[in-house]
Amino acid sequence: MEKKLPMTEPMIKGYPKDANAVAILSHHEENFALLFSYFIQLLSHREVADPAKFNIGFSDGFEFYKNCSLLDVQRLKKHYVNDKWNDIHHFIQEAIDHEYYVYLIINCLHIPAYEEKENRPHDLLIYGYNRSTEQYDIADCFRNGKYAFKQCSFRELDQAYFFLPEAEEDFCHFNGAIQLIGYMPQEVCFQIHKVKYSLEAYLKGLPLDNRSHDPDHVYGIDGFDIFEDYITLLRENPELSLDIRPIYNFWEHKRVMSLRIQYMHDSGWIRNGQKLIQDYDCVEQQVMNHRNLSIKYSVNKDARILDKIRGEVRSLKEKERDILSEILHEMQI
Repeated sequence: MEKKLPMTEPMIKGYPKDANAVAILSHHEENFALLFSYFIQLLSHREVADPAKFNIGFSDGFEFYKNCSLLDVQRLKKHYVNDKWNDIHHFIQEAIDHEYYVYLIINCLHIPAYEEKENRPHDLLIYGYNRSTEQYDIADCFRNGKYAFKQCSFRELDQAYFFLPEAEEDFCHFNGAIQLIGYMPQEVCFQIHKVKYSLEAYLKGLPLDNRSHDPDHVYGIDGFDIFEDYITLLRENPELSLDIRPIYNFWEHKRVMSLRIQYMHDSGWIRNGQKLIQDYDCVEQQVMNHRNLSIKYSVNKDARILDKIRGEVRSLKEKERDILSEILHEMQI
């Protein structure tokens, strides 16, 4: 017997919590009305010199799947699961039979898809199983941190689950629990007023909720400044290793924005949409080029690459500001 729940290649892949939710919801085209209402605001950590803190990402990303009206998230403590089911496999397969994706913390060392050489905790989504081949269908950021759909054996999952160090049980704030994620179909609409407010906050460099303002964080379009600060740090400290993840997330934000502008044009939410699509595509392509140049720098350490990126960031910030300001002006509300 086998069963596989729907998963679609997501438009957001930087972090698995975002990617998993978007992969589940993207199976139904009508859900893009909701998805394009989110993932607008950026949150960046002000301190680029601390690798443990430096990040650029969607401000609503880590909590989106918990607060999404289309997703039902249940939490069960691992000790309860272990006591009430004969083994973890019965629990996982029963959950999938009842249309629940299984989200849990595992030790990557025991699952070959990660190509890990030491103990490392991570959040893994299980969306299918095959009892004949004794394989699970799994989704996560595997080799080189790339989000993908893979498989692992029942035995590998068993080891990854039980040989997770106790100190890692609260990884990603799971707090020793397994999460079940169910899809709850319902009618959704494009939240144009939320999009307008989010774009305004993005351009002003403000959090969506003023009560959450943190002086250690930078919001919205000012992420360009953090990107520039990081490139400057690398230029002045060539011995540092480049962290591509925040740069990838920064580009992903531009890609999602491009898709959103296209959606708004196709749905009649903005005037002059074709020109705005073309203009913003230039921003996305240039940030993608910066991402690719950053990867190249990490290989050859050619400082001229950093100089080129740094010389283009400020003008690119102003270009994005002009385009998004025009989008706000052209909105049909």
